[in-house]
Amino acid sequence: MLEDTHVPVTVVNAAVEELGYTTASMVQAIGYDRAIKEPLNEHWRPVYTHGGRRRWVPKTALGRISRDLEEKPDGSPLTTKYHARYKPAADRWWPAHGGEAAKQAALATNRPAGR
Repeated sequence: MLEDTHVPVTVVNAAVEELGYTTASMVQAIGYDRAIKEPLNEHWRPVYTHGGRRRWVPKTALGRISRDLEEKPDGSPLTTKYHARYKPAADRWWPAHGGEAAKQAALATNRPAGR
């Protein structure tokens, strides 16, 4: 089952924003919209479902955000899409897939010690 190995891009985008990284660098990492280019690495290779309308990336991408993506400039706010789309998707995803503990474990490698 795809949900065992992959996570929806909207959920990853919520994590990207929450951790202070840019959506644009995530889009580049997955090979741009519709994967017109090769992904940055296998952790960012998208899988399309629902007739190409939903994108998923391997769960390992969650642990590579700080290694592979660009940080936002200091003080940059969350995007309007974060509140309208990404956070609601993440709020539905995580409770059904291990809850807050699973989320924190998946994102743990992105946080420097003491943060």
